[in-house]
Amino acid sequence: MSGIIRSAADFLWGGGMAALIIGTAIILLFRTDVLSLGVRRALRELSVSFRRGKGGNGTLSELQAVSSALAAAMGTGNIVGAASAVSIGGAGAVFWMWISALFGMVTVYAENVLGMIFREKNPRGEWVGGAMFYIEKGLSCRPLAALYALFCAGASLGMGNLTQSNTIAASVEEAFGVPPLATGLALCAVVSAVIWGGARRIGRAAELIIPAASLLYIIGAVWVIAKNRAALPNVLREIIGGAFGIRPALGGAVGMGMKAAVTNGIRRGIFSNEAGLGSSAIVHSAADSSPVRQGVWGMAEVFLDTIVVCTLTALAVLCTGSAGADSPVTASFSAVLGGAAGKAVACTLVVFALATMLGWAYYGEKAAEYLSRGQGGVPFRCIFTLCIVLGALLAPDTAWELSDIFNGLMAIPNLLALIFLSGLVRKETRRYLDVHILTDMKK
Repeated sequence: MSGIIRSAADFLWGGGMAALIIGTAIILLFRTDVLSLGVRRALRELSVSFRRGKGGNGTLSELQAVSSALAAAMGTGNIVGAASAVSIGGAGAVFWMWISALFGMVTVYAENVLGMIFREKNPRGEWVGGAMFYIEKGLSCRPLAALYALFCAGASLGMGNLTQSNTIAASVEEAFGVPPLATGLALCAVVSAVIWGGARRIGRAAELIIPAASLLYIIGAVWVIAKNRAALPNVLREIIGGAFGIRPALGGAVGMGMKAAVTNGIRRGIFSNEAGLGSSAIVHSAADSSPVRQGVWGMAEVFLDTIVVCTLTALAVLCTGSAGADSPVTASFSAVLGGAAGKAVACTLVVFALATMLGWAYYGEKAAEYLSRGQGGVPFRCIFTLCIVLGALLAPDTAWELSDIFNGLMAIPNLLALIFLSGLVRKETRRYLDVHILTDMKK
């Protein structure tokens, strides 16, 4: 079974998927007019969001929405995923993570704008939206939307649950000697206490957890890199050389090295920032905001997640020469923390992975509700919490490869929808710019 799962993941994430993701982003770059926003205007929108109050009845504030989306994204992909991309694909994988992030910023912008345009109120008065809504309404194709929602629910149980629980259990067992079953049961209790409180409780938890955890991890990674800064110039040369197969090898070995760098860089980049999956649009659609403003928040989310955090993880591993270690991140942090590194990394993984589980529990629940016309939320929560215990006991490779399969299956219908609906994103962006340019002229 493990062999079948591995083969399916490798087939799905071959060169065709990388080409589809990057090709879609290039089309969106030229068709959505997102570059017209400019960095200055985008930063102004983010600052306005920080000054806005809490979300109203049935909605999240903009900060809660982006914190929830970051909670889903800022998980093991930033630590274990980035490190494994380097270990398998070499230093060049970092370059392709950067490419996936830069193009991903455009993709997530389009996803969030469309999510806001096509969102609707459910019977409880809550805003609901996401890729399944813009596929159904924008493309008039409910069967494809239902297929996307099915894959999203699967990804919630895979990337958002099994992988996170498995990583936490393995790290806690290694650092503290706690059996995986005990860790799984404890995680099940904590996650249940939050997700049964609904979207607003998840938003409040994410708003508290993510900023503090991200800042602490960034400080730690920068400290590791600073301690080993002499190796940084050579590491940067390896990243560029490895990205294009420029290394001391001949013939097919060069091509294979580049293929490994591209595939693993993009695969783990997408695993981390979720750009192209349409998942973050589900929570951004619940925000008390406007389409373009949430689109800008999505871009900031991808930048922080991959350009900042994943890069710092990869540089810490490469600068310390830890890519070949069994636990690359722990080995790299050992350079400054000594024997305490294992415990520090384990605690960091617990916080990030727990936050990811909360965010993806929300995504999966909304996908289940879409499939069942609003009735599937409670059964899905029950299944989600049970899978936490299962994930703690799975073999690590199987958990990751199942996640890759569902990620790829989600991406295909979503990317097709983004291409066909890119004109609507352009129209909404131009409408926003026309209003704000006139306002600026009056000032």
